[in-house]
Amino acid sequence: MKYLKRFLIVLVYLLPAALYCSYYPIIKLGETNSMNFELSLPLIWLVLFDIVSFISLIGVGKKRRSHTSSKKLFATNEERAKQGVPVTTGDDEAGFVKTHATDVSLAISDRRFFLFSLFPFFATLSIFWSANPTRAILAAGIIWLVFFAVFSLIYVLPLLKLPGNFKRNCLCSFFITSVIACLICWIQCFLDIAGLARETTLMCRGCTYLSFGFPHPSGLAIEPQFMGNLLLAPALTSLYLLIFKVQSGGKKKSLVMLCLLFSSTLFLTFSRGAIYAYAVALVIMLIFAIRRHVFRASLITIPIATFLVITGIQGIFTVIGPTHGSFIDGVSKSIHQLSLGIIDIRPKSPSVSAEDPSETTPVSSPEAPESPSDSGPSIDQASTEATPEEPENAENQPYFEGYVAESTTARLNLNRAALDTWLSAPTSVLFGVGLGGAGTAMYLNSFITGINSPKEIVQHQGFSLLLELGLVGIALAIFSLLIAFFPQFFSRRFLDGKAAKVPKSTQKSEKISETAKNPAQKAPPSPFWQHPALPLLAALIIAYLVTLNFFSGLPNALQIYLMSPLLYYIFVDGSVSQDVKKPKKALARSSDA
Repeated sequence: MKYLKRFLIVLVYLLPAALYCSYYPIIKLGETNSMNFELSLPLIWLVLFDIVSFISLIGVGKKRRSHTSSKKLFATNEERAKQGVPVTTGDDEAGFVKTHATDVSLAISDRRFFLFSLFPFFATLSIFWSANPTRAILAAGIIWLVFFAVFSLIYVLPLLKLPGNFKRNCLCSFFITSVIACLICWIQCFLDIAGLARETTLMCRGCTYLSFGFPHPSGLAIEPQFMGNLLLAPALTSLYLLIFKVQSGGKKKSLVMLCLLFSSTLFLTFSRGAIYAYAVALVIMLIFAIRRHVFRASLITIPIATFLVITGIQGIFTVIGPTHGSFIDGVSKSIHQLSLGIIDIRPKSPSVSAEDPSETTPVSSPEAPESPSDSGPSIDQASTEATPEEPENAENQPYFEGYVAESTTARLNLNRAALDTWLSAPTSVLFGVGLGGAGTAMYLNSFITGINSPKEIVQHQGFSLLLELGLVGIALAIFSLLIAFFPQFFSRRFLDGKAAKVPKSTQKSEKISETAKNPAQKAPPSPFWQHPALPLLAALIIAYLVTLNFFSGLPNALQIYLMSPLLYYIFVDGSVSQDVKKPKKALARSSDA
């Protein structure tokens, strides 16, 4: 058990590194006409972590049974009272911190766990009517792996007696790997400007200087939008620590440097989805900072300064790169693309490539991958149109002179195709075309969708979910989110089953509110809203929701489902650092913990 625990600790430390290697290295296992079979490091990590966590949970259960306390897990309040274990009423303001700092298993019940599993269960059931059963089976497997990994990060890890510096080491590992990933992105840019081949730089075909005159790196991800999405967590975490945690000293200077690096690299990826999500997350964090009276100018100045600097660097890359454009060309193209063509400060004189369309190759979004790729055996990103080949003109003129309208048009057309396919039959409206069947179903309905490849995917998670799982799947997904974040909409008896019952002897001997005495009453609010790192978690989750409007996927976007739970665990009891300034209630909660 000792060696198993050490291996689990190493796996948690390696999670950020595995996520950054979402596409390189990749193990190619073959392909069919509708999907590619590829195995990535995040998937390997996911399998190992779930296996080790499950074995560790069994070991914890055996150890607890030997100490006559095994009934704490999935026990009713009456059973807990008989064992001398505090009942879980959920009414204590400090209950969240106390519970998670001592025995998080008290917050788990069999009924709630079952309710959370309804969505993955329905997704698995949809294999029987999926338009692509093979892909559905593999996708369902990944969903269950993610489901148990999230459960393990939040509930299993606190049950283990991990080292006291474990959470701090997790945060250090997260920042170190993020710095390395950022350096890889910058190195990619310099190598690309120097004219090295993509096989050396590992950049996707639409990411090189040939797109706009300046590169936008993809790191070890499949494309820039996934790399930008990966950088949301470190950028927001470093800003959160700088604004809400650290006042002065060497730590503040280090955090400022990290904020500058993460924020600038995020802008360097030139991913509109990640940049828009970053802007929304900053607004959320700004609201929390103002409400908690901890506002600092760096929350605004760092993102703005890094954006201006990166825009200038893109202009410099345009000058020194093989395209030999002007500084104004690079800057104006960048602003024109990010503003969706609204802000146009480009020079009036057209370039050679704009005058002669035959010298360029029409392509889709520069964020699209270099080939129709699945990068894993489930829902993933694939190119929507052909991507550019190496230029034939000797002048190395960039393909785009500004905003690429067809990038947006292609995504909107895919959304429209998904809706048309979803509405094509009453059964698909209710139950969808089955997990993983989006591309095949749209291809089979090509007479109304115009889709010419079964490998195509819907580049919007909401529309993809609607097409594959129908209204039932959407309802179950919303239901799961309500249970997680707004359990007060349901009764305690419905969510906790027998565990909601408080014995009369306990009611008389302890001070318990009327809500806890009556299981028919509404459940208490989610402990998420009392989390010490709520400004960070709320901003990050909302940012991820924004990015899901720009792509859909599992293997290339596991950070969306794993980084939030990891940060939830790291900051759960405020052990990493203390708040700089809190309202009185928050201070009271911290002192109670």
